[in-house]
Amino acid sequence: MKKYLAFTTRGYRVFQFFLIPLAAFAIEALSLSVGAHTGTEARRIGAMAAMWFLTAANVLADYWAFAGVAAKGAEMPSYLKTSPRGRGLLSGALAGQMAWTFLEVFLVSGGMALAGIIQEGPEWLWGEGFSEEKVFYLILALTAYVIVEAMALCARHFDHVNYHGALMGIGGMLFVAVIVWPGSLWPMPALLVLSLLAAAVSRLGVKVVMGRLEESYGKKEETEYD
Repeated sequence: MKKYLAFTTRGYRVFQFFLIPLAAFAIEALSLSVGAHTGTEARRIGAMAAMWFLTAANVLADYWAFAGVAAKGAEMPSYLKTSPRGRGLLSGALAGQMAWTFLEVFLVSGGMALAGIIQEGPEWLWGEGFSEEKVFYLILALTAYVIVEAMALCARHFDHVNYHGALMGIGGMLFVAVIVWPGSLWPMPALLVLSLLAAAVSRLGVKVVMGRLEESYGKKEETEYD
């Protein structure tokens, strides 16, 4: 996480580590306390709304940490190319961002599992509804993670907030589409596919950016040689 924090500002940290999760938890709490829906339905609606917000907000926030880092011809900071620790710093920062996103989506999704225990008592853990809800919350968390990392990787190819804003909207629509269609109709196959996609997008997110760093490093060496 230290390497990740090295790429961020104080304002970014406040927004990413406090405001976004607090707003997501507030959405869940609002769903439980307001409206005509109660019980399982309210928990699912709250979790979906909170995770949709989390997905969109994380894609946009990525601009202030890694904007343009994978852009073709991007000029990487010189210390990343000259320092023996430069490559490790960048790959560690990317891994730290992914680790935080993974933790964040599961914490927020798990908030509604906790609500189920509070509302229905400890026996809710062993009821039939728990297994169904558990899968649903896992699908929510994995969908959010995959979309955040996929959209962030796309956005890192551009050094302008407008692209992040556009991909934020696309990510939000994809989230709804996955939850409404395969996530609801075929939960277990969807869970398996999302798990594989989560592993793939994590590996690709580091590999692509590190490839850009290597290209930038190679170009610098060619220029100095010429």
